Amino acid sequence: MGLIQSSLLMYDPPPHSMFQSHWLIAPSSSTTMAGHKVAHATLQGPSVTKEICIGIVLGFLAGGVWKKHHWNEKRKIRGFYEALEKGEISVIAEEQ
Repeated sequence: MGLIQSSLLMYDPPPHSMFQSHWLIAPSSSTTMAGHKVAHATLQGPSVTKEICIGIVLGFLAGGVWKKHHWNEKRKIRGFYEALEKGEISVIAEEQ
């Protein structure tokens, strides 16, 4: 039979049925808390290599966004001068 301890209660399942609950008061001498057995994350200092890698990746992402922005501006300017050269638009206001 398996014993599961929790605080002052001990669960002792009967062999004939798994779905019936039988709670018994556990003896105080056998009751132990498992808090000291839990693994906790250890706090460490900053990882220099990790920060350098994150900085490089973020730098490439920001540079890519900036470059795409300038490509779009260049495309707009090129389109303006092409339309101006074809005579589709004019920079001189028409007289009315």
